[in-house]
Amino acid sequence: MPSLKSCLTILAAVSLPALISISAAGARFDIDDTLASSTAAPGRTGATSPANTPDAPSRSAGDSPVDGIRVSTTAGNASSGTIPVPSACAGAAQHHPAWKPWNENGLIGHAQMVAKAHSGRIDLYFLGDSITRRWGATDYPQFLAHWRRTFFGWNAANFGWGGDGTQHMLWRIRNGELDGLNPKAIVLLAGTNNIGKGDKPGSAAEAAEGVAALIETCREKAPDATIVVMAIFPRNDSPGSNTMIDEANRRIARLADGKKVRFLNINDQLADPSGQLLEGVTVDRLHLSLAGYEIWARNLTPLLTELLGPRASEDRAPPPTGDPAGSNRAASS
Repeated sequence: MPSLKSCLTILAAVSLPALISISAAGARFDIDDTLASSTAAPGRTGATSPANTPDAPSRSAGDSPVDGIRVSTTAGNASSGTIPVPSACAGAAQHHPAWKPWNENGLIGHAQMVAKAHSGRIDLYFLGDSITRRWGATDYPQFLAHWRRTFFGWNAANFGWGGDGTQHMLWRIRNGELDGLNPKAIVLLAGTNNIGKGDKPGSAAEAAEGVAALIETCREKAPDATIVVMAIFPRNDSPGSNTMIDEANRRIARLADGKKVRFLNINDQLADPSGQLLEGVTVDRLHLSLAGYEIWARNLTPLLTELLGPRASEDRAPPPTGDPAGSNRAASS
């Protein structure tokens, strides 16, 4: 039986005039997601040990521009060229490994997010790595203030964790962080930590496989949600990464269905055509600055308004969480 990775390679090679649409009738999932921070497990090629921080910068995704801003609106069906997913690809979540948090701080953070998932109301769910986490974290007050201004009234909750690859995110949503929830929209940014630094053969396929597993699991746990999958953002901490990011984004974009899975690419607003980040959009050539988050918010808002309606005058989202290690340091100082 062909591997999932080989199936993704076949799909990536198919030439169609528009994004490839995968209908629910032809598959159990729509692969259109980019996970923002997965690391290779010990013993695997390219494995690294992330720093003991929720924002380990060693593996964040950077993507050179792919067609500028683009939201997939192509919806496939049997008469318009929909490609059924081969049976070997229909079980992405079974093929892709799921890894527990890599240190105690990550386990504590996971427990806090499980508690957050079961307090308040969540209509808008963000899943990702440190790029996502910082936006709505108590240890980044300036970013958190912008988060609240942007999403107040949509009951938004942030489930990003630094250093995570698709494997770590998969473990987290399988172990309580998405259980019992029924969000209307899920925003997914992932894959940069699967890519990591340098030109690693196979990393783009691994990121796409992880995105497939995440989308399949999100669809199973929250079948009514529309998933907004972000293209992996550009990164300039490792020039060799952008080739792999481009490839991963091409694979991911082709797997949107334009209905329940949308693909959103804002990279031409973050970087020039060569993939060089624009001045001021990141703080370290990888993680977004306030200006970077403003760009992301500006492009998400019309789509979220379509999916969620106008923002309400009150908000019932659970309180934000932060870095447990940071809290412990503050308490002991």
